[in-house]
Amino acid sequence: MMQLEHNERECQGGKVLRLDYYEAYDFNSDYGHVHYTICDYEVQLGFDEVTGDPIPDGNGGQAFTIFKWPRESGSLELDAATCNSWGADDQPIFNYVAQQLSITLV
Repeated sequence: MMQLEHNERECQGGKVLRLDYYEAYDFNSDYGHVHYTICDYEVQLGFDEVTGDPIPDGNGGQAFTIFKWPRESGSLELDAATCNSWGADDQPIFNYVAQQLSITLV
């Protein structure tokens, strides 16, 4: 299972959709733009450089590092329906961006 931040969602193929920021909403005629990044998600286990032994995480497991490598970024204009359905939950924006980019959220 991926470890994600509140502004990230898992996509098929080991990718992450990250919403970076939103701008240009003016309440009258512009519904704004959402800026996004699609990242590759990678987990690397920790190994001692000298011995090659696994590095313990202090909880009986092996330490690891998560990398989210940026692969594509851009911005999309939001439409009225999407913007009007957006409230405290960002999921409508994730769904809109995924649909516009033809990617599938998991």
